[in-house]
Amino acid sequence: MMFKKKKKKGQLSVLQGAIMGFAVIAIVAVVAFLMVDKVAEQTTPGSSAGNATIKVNEAMTSIVDWLPIVSIVLIGGILIFLLFRYFGGAGKGTA
Repeated sequence: MMFKKKKKKGQLSVLQGAIMGFAVIAIVAVVAFLMVDKVAEQTTPGSSAGNATIKVNEAMTSIVDWLPIVSIVLIGGILIFLLFRYFGGAGKGTA
């Protein structure tokens, strides 16, 4: 039985999906903030709708606060991946 060797080409495409997902999350968050802002403009302050938009805005802000941390982890993962890929063969053949 012959085993096929995995090609190293295209391994970075796994990280491309993570980057695209991060970009989609950022775009959706911006659109959501714009929508909540437009709803907040149309409500009267102190009403239940006005208070609800304030609560939604606070909740979205707490979620979006994690985006810089996620981006740092994502960039770190890419750098570690590239370092392992570049230096991965350095220790082969040593006893």
